[in-house]
Amino acid sequence: MTHTWAGEFDSLRKEQKRLAFIIPISLAIIVVLLYMQFGTWKDAFIVIATLSFRGSWGHGFLVRQSNTIQYLCRGRLHSLIGVATLGAVVFMSGVRRAQRECRRYGPRTRLR
Repeated sequence: MTHTWAGEFDSLRKEQKRLAFIIPISLAIIVVLLYMQFGTWKDAFIVIATLSFRGSWGHGFLVRQSNTIQYLCRGRLHSLIGVATLGAVVFMSGVRRAQRECRRYGPRTRLR
């Protein structure tokens, strides 16, 4: 006698296999785009590293809440992670621009 899984459990397994393939590819594409933006792998990985911190705090908050609040806040959490990542990109761009300007104009002026 054999059992076959069907219904929601079977759909869950199929989607997990699909996401196990899609998520690493999408993260690789994001890293390449960040590399194209900044020109160094170091800066690209710094921005990617901020994702884990933002996601872990939000996930920790959702685990402590009830199921109703979890489902309501999950979409907002994902959008906040996106906004925070955009903030990290803008911040890193500003830091690198300030460093370039300091190298360009720094020797001409003296700090007292």
